[in-house]
Amino acid sequence: MKKIFKKFPSNADLVFWLGLLVPTAIVFKAFFLPGPLARNDAPYFFPEYLRTFVDIPYIWTSWGEELGRVSNVLWIHPLMFLMGVLSNLGLESDAIVRILFYFPGVILSLISPLIFTRYLGYGKIVQFFTSLLYVINTYFVLLVDGGQVGVLLAYGLFPLSLLTLYNLFAKPQTSSFYQALVTFTVIGAADMRIAIISLFVALLWISAEYLTGQRTLEKKGYITALLFGLAVLGINMYWLLPTFTLLSQDGPSGGGALQLNSLLNSLFLFQPHWYLNQFGKVSPPYFYFIGLPLLIFGGLWRTQKDKRPYIYTFCFLVVAFLAKGEAPPLGFFYEWATSHLPLGVAFRDSTKFFIPLILFGGILLGLNVERLRLKKIAVGLVYLYVIALIWPPIFGKLNGVLAGHRIDPSFQKINNLIRNQPGFFRTAYFPEHDPYSIHTTEKQIVDAKILANKRPFASLNAGTFDRFNFLHDTEYLDWLDVFGIRYLVLSGDPRKPFLTQEEQYDWDSLKNLLDSTKELQKVDIGTNINIYQSPNNMPRIFGAKKLFVVVGGDDIYTSLKKKEERFSPKNQPFIFTEDGKWDPERLTEVKPESVVLILNNKKEQDFVLSLLQRYFISPEQENNQWALRSSSEYLEWKYELLKNGIETKEFDYNLGVAFSTNKGEKLIFSMDLPSGEYVLAVRSLVKSTDDSLNGTLGDITVEIKHASPGKFNWTIKENMNLLKGKHTLTLENTGGTHVVNAVALIPKAEWNNAWNLEKSMTDKISTVSVEGGTWDNQEDIADSPWVPVNLNFKNPTEYTVGIPTDVNWITFTDSFNAGWSINEDTKTAAYPFYSTFNGFYVPKEGFVTLKFEGQKFVQRGLYFSAGTMLLLAGLYTWKRLRK
Repeated sequence: MKKIFKKFPSNADLVFWLGLLVPTAIVFKAFFLPGPLARNDAPYFFPEYLRTFVDIPYIWTSWGEELGRVSNVLWIHPLMFLMGVLSNLGLESDAIVRILFYFPGVILSLISPLIFTRYLGYGKIVQFFTSLLYVINTYFVLLVDGGQVGVLLAYGLFPLSLLTLYNLFAKPQTSSFYQALVTFTVIGAADMRIAIISLFVALLWISAEYLTGQRTLEKKGYITALLFGLAVLGINMYWLLPTFTLLSQDGPSGGGALQLNSLLNSLFLFQPHWYLNQFGKVSPPYFYFIGLPLLIFGGLWRTQKDKRPYIYTFCFLVVAFLAKGEAPPLGFFYEWATSHLPLGVAFRDSTKFFIPLILFGGILLGLNVERLRLKKIAVGLVYLYVIALIWPPIFGKLNGVLAGHRIDPSFQKINNLIRNQPGFFRTAYFPEHDPYSIHTTEKQIVDAKILANKRPFASLNAGTFDRFNFLHDTEYLDWLDVFGIRYLVLSGDPRKPFLTQEEQYDWDSLKNLLDSTKELQKVDIGTNINIYQSPNNMPRIFGAKKLFVVVGGDDIYTSLKKKEERFSPKNQPFIFTEDGKWDPERLTEVKPESVVLILNNKKEQDFVLSLLQRYFISPEQENNQWALRSSSEYLEWKYELLKNGIETKEFDYNLGVAFSTNKGEKLIFSMDLPSGEYVLAVRSLVKSTDDSLNGTLGDITVEIKHASPGKFNWTIKENMNLLKGKHTLTLENTGGTHVVNAVALIPKAEWNNAWNLEKSMTDKISTVSVEGGTWDNQEDIADSPWVPVNLNFKNPTEYTVGIPTDVNWITFTDSFNAGWSINEDTKTAAYPFYSTFNGFYVPKEGFVTLKFEGQKFVQRGLYFSAGTMLLLAGLYTWKRLRK
């Protein structure tokens, strides 16, 4: 193995190297041109933020386009730490990204395939074409152009990781163990998904050799593999422990795979976004790519003594199947895997399997070229053909990193404007931020396209056809303040340099709309980018005396505004019992006088059912004839209902909905129950009072009718005695438009307990009923102003908060996550204020600690990782000394 990593012979053929270096230099010429390489996903960190990387990893991050979130790429922290060190040494972000990612990624993509094929014992032609195809292909070019720097570096390391893993399993010994461990750890720091793929492919390769009799597996190999797995787990525990712990607490990740690829794309080595690289716009392979599969598979018909090409072909076909994702054939397998396996959601983009696909494809192509007659002519023709396939970057047709962009001077002015403002605030970029937009802990970025999906902005939208439709409702101005947004920047989509005529019209209309909004101040600092200021943004955290608990939808804000023009949602936080993010029974833990309960076109029964959420069953869990929409698709199903004449701003208990417009369609729920007396509850919505829905549970029939169309209502069937076992509830559309949100079979004793609890709570808590816009008990709807509180930053997961007198509740405007808590002793978990932020009950004045509990798993994992590395280093030293 050692000889593989020696320098290549000094007398290597000049043509060989020029043939590789010249096209590589032409395709990636932007690396040598003036101007930074931050574009699309490529980051640009400002010095004040870069220097914060010299620290332990933190599971909560404010970087990106969100309002704070759990980091899903914590494995990259070693490289981020190194970036922070280089920044402290005086290097700027662009230079650091070039040094750590761009240049190593491309150089390794040239060199590592040569090392790989030399190890396998192949000659110059195979080495040449494997390396050429690996560095000159549609996938890698778009990877660089898209600025996916972590994946880019992992791509370059992949052949080395695969080689060392294969060598570990084929020849288990101390040297191969540590070589594999080092390369796997390094590639994992760049992108753990690619590291996992390299391990999978190595096992696939070894298994294929074993099944075809090319290799025997010894006991030592199994032991080595087990020890390697334990070492990898130990080293990576700093991110594995928090990731899996938080994943298990949040439940399985949904979403399924991204259907971007097809089997034809995989076989033709054709990246589906080639070459404009716009997400969602995919295309089948161009006809002239037909030469690649012919060159890859063309030699299989020949009888060969060396059986290895058949192994490579098998591996090629397996990863080609995986690279197509959930597309036919058998796409359901990949969809299931990404939805249910641990870390499966990380592989939603199946095109990452292009990496081993291209490597094996290059070897097979080189082997077939090596067998062609008139070898020199064949080599030349195939060489020109491979280069011709990626003509767009050669002729400057790309739009991202490789287009050689320069920084728009407008961003420097905008960044100076933001940097020089005191205090905390956020800046919303329409539709998303440019990589050169400044972001720090105090000056945060939020993308308007993400904002449009968050309530209450989402409830102001009509649907998905116009994400910024909420700007037509002036209520959004109040929410800009609550979200802490001071500036709106119409910077455009950095991923779409050219707009269609219709897109340009919509963009101009957006500018005109904001220009005409008198509450916004247009900021003129000499830029070609429109900037608007909302002058009354809230701080990151603020206090209030009372909490409004709403049973019903978030149209309550509009109702309050109509009742009292001076009403502002920032003066008192709101929480919704039907958003499915908390248990309303927690209200028993707070002072009754600090809460006002509002029944927003709802009855006491609706509040009772919100106390029984643990029994709810989502329609998403069943196979049926109705259309299904998840809770995350709120805008989609809201718009679909609007097209059917139903307008709603209600919540769905975070369970999603099923809807039907065709008579006879059935929705089926299956439940395993112990014997006992139950209450059946069905939450549904209809378009008209004439619409009917029939339910059957065994021999029990339930007719579901509504007195209030357009709103979710509960249908209750009591006194149901059921035997132990599996029971099936079938709901059948007998006419009209129906939406079902949840069903439940509630033990009768629990049902009675919930009514008793509701009575106990409402006897103490002031309750207001809103029915058709009419309010009762109006004196309880106060307009008390919000209260400033002191927030002291310790680290991204811990703050100290000073609570003044007369504050019972505080709102922390990072995205809601139940992992946030206050107080060291009681550790009171966050409430979902406004169904978006973190809220906390603070019963007395003084100082409290605001902490994200998930960070403790990072710290425990760090100890485990450090201990593992020390143990491995000690064992390695001991082994060396013994020699």
